[in-house]
Amino acid sequence: MLAELGLAPFEGKQVRNPDLFAGSWSKRRRAEHVLHRLAFMRELLDRLGHSSVVLYRGLSFSGQRQARRNNSFTSATFNLEVAMDHFCDDDPASTCVLLRQPVPVEKLFMSYLETEQMNRQYKEAEAVLLHDAASDLF
Repeated sequence: MLAELGLAPFEGKQVRNPDLFAGSWSKRRRAEHVLHRLAFMRELLDRLGHSSVVLYRGLSFSGQRQARRNNSFTSATFNLEVAMDHFCDDDPASTCVLLRQPVPVEKLFMSYLETEQMNRQYKEAEAVLLHDAASDLF
């Protein structure tokens, strides 16, 4: 649905099961959900006085970093300490990357800010973003 709405690129297989978009999971309902989520995040952060937020990503992996492609979403965090936990790796052969970037609220799809239950249970301070193919950072 993100690709059909023009929000994210898509390269991949076509849907094999026509029932995937049947009933309450119709394309129309999915599209409405995506648009409502994006609108909610924009309104929430606008009311908090933010046109952008500073987010972090910490990555570590074996070998060289591979280019990412075909992603709809990117996960980041509002919390530097969480990013550092993903960045730090004791293996000297690992490649580690730590990113900090201001991100426009228009890219935010979901965050930990939305529910008390998520804040209480998870300390990741997560932000789920629409993937930006032009910027491989976030």
